[in-house]
Amino acid sequence: MRKWSAALALVCILTLLGTAAMGEELRIEEVQRKENGDVLLSWSGGTAPYHVLYQMNGIADAHLWQEDEDGIRRLTHHTLTSLAPDTNYTLYVVDGEQHAASVELKGQPKAFSEFNIRVTMTLRQKAMGKSSTVNSFNAAKITNGLAGGDYTAGATIKLAYKLGEIRTYTYRMVMVLPDGEAVTLHSLEDKLYRSGGNAYSYWSFYDFSNFWRSVQEIYGTIPAGDYTYKLFLNDGLVHTQTIRIN
Repeated sequence: MRKWSAALALVCILTLLGTAAMGEELRIEEVQRKENGDVLLSWSGGTAPYHVLYQMNGIADAHLWQEDEDGIRRLTHHTLTSLAPDTNYTLYVVDGEQHAASVELKGQPKAFSEFNIRVTMTLRQKAMGKSSTVNSFNAAKITNGLAGGDYTAGATIKLAYKLGEIRTYTYRMVMVLPDGEAVTLHSLEDKLYRSGGNAYSYWSFYDFSNFWRSVQEIYGTIPAGDYTYKLFLNDGLVHTQTIRIN
């Protein structure tokens, strides 16, 4: 999951509003969705270092997210791994002189259809040294756990499939907050192995703590409501599930 950057967000907004003419030398050359769900962004002009940011379209007060940590010093292209394949975004490149260029990226909603795959996700919590299955999570308990208390909210996730050959895919986990903003939890390239019967990929306990921590940093709290978990293989959706936060 990438870093939310209020400072770079402010730079980007001021640049787009106040120095558009000066920023004409920095141009987006190409934006391309790859088969594995990543997005290749290329640009020209401007002055290094560059920063790549993105913002979800279609919801009020969407946050700007910083894709790179320290800036891109030599290259004029970057592969974004944190975008939900079914979501619309505006992508920004900001250069070392605070000039900016932007481009719209359309989401491509589609179900994964290369082969049959079944996903089971069970919500789990850990507290007092014990793990248990739950139907929902409690915001106050999550907040206490982030402050050092004995509580962790996560899930057991199991993929069952039959496959005739070894294939490499990118897993991408996305969580949609109650206000509609989509945040990528995890992106990982891995192999699915050939099997005569069912084969499995398995997370015995996927810890959501980094996600909750980012939500708390941005909103100042853990908002109650319905969150939507999405799991993609490459650019295809394989599972979606509602997670209730009380």
